[in-house]
Amino acid sequence: MIDKIASQFGDTELLSKRLANSEPLRDLVFEFCHTFDVKATAYGDNERHAGVNVLSNRGIPLGNLNITKHDNEPVYIYECENIIQKDKASARSSQYARDSNKIRSLIKTIKNNKEMPCENKMVDSFKYAMRDAINNVAYTSKPTLSVSSEMQTAMAETILGVPRTISLDVDVIRARYEKYLAELELNSHMNKEAKRYAKGCTVIRMPYGWGRSPQDNDGVLIGEARWDGFDEVKEIHITKQFERYDNLLESPIAGLATMIRTYFESRRDIYNKDNVLGLEFRDRYYKDIDISTASRNNTFVAIIPLHAE
Repeated sequence: MIDKIASQFGDTELLSKRLANSEPLRDLVFEFCHTFDVKATAYGDNERHAGVNVLSNRGIPLGNLNITKHDNEPVYIYECENIIQKDKASARSSQYARDSNKIRSLIKTIKNNKEMPCENKMVDSFKYAMRDAINNVAYTSKPTLSVSSEMQTAMAETILGVPRTISLDVDVIRARYEKYLAELELNSHMNKEAKRYAKGCTVIRMPYGWGRSPQDNDGVLIGEARWDGFDEVKEIHITKQFERYDNLLESPIAGLATMIRTYFESRRDIYNKDNVLGLEFRDRYYKDIDISTASRNNTFVAIIPLHAE
């Protein structure tokens, strides 16, 4: 019977064990999976987390299901930061979860709030991090030419031809202007780089735990996207749907992934051994290797341009 709801990803034996240990959890998982046409799995034998992970039929992570107790009665919980965004946490669940004393009431609440677990909603939530990643390349803030208020006064007096009350230091103004031109040129160059990225990118979404649910085995998701502009990103188009891979060496970007990992292994100052590509969890454009990363909404992505120029 468990075959109907068990995902091919994760540990089916551990899933069976957890469902066997909790009748309320078993009832929740079967009803939830049947209602929303999703699959269930379990990761890591962590006794502190005895819940069940929700996946799409293709293995895209869609949150988790859990059980707690209140007044000795079971409380049914569905949690997914990428899909659920309440104004604040409740006494029984986080800001990113819905809870109820009845399974059908929980499912009804999820439907009423349009928080059904589905791939489209999950992928749409990735776009915030993707937008940040391309903006890291663009350096969209334009440089400014600024001088002290005293210097502004001296410049105004000079332009207007009135007696100067403050001396005008031309060397300081020249230095500031040359710095402004250099920053303007850099900004122009980075805008060209961002346009190259906007034409099309490989997008890698990596596991990114946020403390309430284990994400280490959520797999790596790889897709492709393009942007309509980048200064004010109007739309991000997913041009190749995300596919799940538990091992990057078996993915279409195996060679590229190995190259990236090798690069970061050689840079111990920025190397993160716990990340599949060796990347730190930060927003940054790595010009030397032509890759940009960003994290937002429980999502950590790396974008790699499909075009060299």
